Formats: sequence, C-alpha cells, structure tokens
Amino acid sequence: MVKKCLLYNLFVFALILNACTTNQIYNHHINIPNYIWNRDHKVQLKVAVPEQVSQANVSLTLRYAYQYQHPNLKFEMLIKSPDEESIAVANIHNVSITNEEGKPLGSGLGDIWDITIPLHTAIPLSKGTYEYELLHLMRPQMLSGVMAVGLIVEKI
Repeated sequence: MVKKCLLYNLFVFALILNACTTNQIYNHHINIPNYIWNRDHKVQLKVAVPEQVSQANVSLTLRYAYQYQHPNLKFEMLIKSPDEESIAVANIHNVSITNEEGKPLGSGLGDIWDITIPLHTAIPLSKGTYEYELLHLMRPQMLSGVMAVGLIVEKI
C-alpha cells in the first residue's frame, strides 16, 4: 500500500512539474553595479535560439528600487541577428513604470519592484544567437535605483 501511495504521489508530482514548464527560450538579467546605470554602460545579452521559431515574444525585465525617481525608462536597444544581416536595428523605447497616480507598476516587495514590459510580439526568430545591447537614454548620466535589466524570450 505504501508503494502504491508513493508511486501515485510521484506521478502527481511529475504531472505538476510538466504542467509548469514554459515555452521560454531565454530568461536572464544583468545586475547593475551599485544600482547606478551609467549611460556609458551597455547591457549586453546573448540569446541562443536552439531552433527556428515562427512566433516569439520579447520582453524587457527591470528590477528597480523605490528611489528610482522617474515615471518612465527611455532606452535604446540594438539587435543583431545570427546572420548579422536581417536585423541590425536600433529601436528607441520609452516605457512607463508607474501609473498615472505615480504608483509603481509590476510587483513589489518592500522598496524593490519588478516589471516585465512587452517589446516585440509574435516575431519570427531564426536558429542561432541574437545579440541585444541596451543603453539608457534618460537625462541623468548616472541613473540611480536600477538594480537589474534583462530579457525574456518565449515561444508563442
């Protein structure tokens, strides 16, 4: 009886574990030294895509401290495709990180907040390594309160 119960529990655990799998291709962030993002510091991320993907979403992840004094984040993102020909573009994004009342968007605990911001939806990706470079374009050279910047890439 104990063996049957143990096997049943293992089976249920395996089902739950399988149900929790995602279609994430990439989920990584870079910690910002001393929580001060210098405009000269480019955040560089290399996204390895193991197989061709017909549709994928790309999102920015941002962890920031409550001392971040801006309602938005303006940044430039340079994308280089695996063949370095099809995509080598610089996109400028200006994303809100607070609502109209000035309350932080995303989820927070204490004075630390995490937000995921969709950047590209339903885009095709070729097999290979994509290179992303992110550079903030905010007015202060030294942007304080930014703890980490990253990307999530997931198949649709």
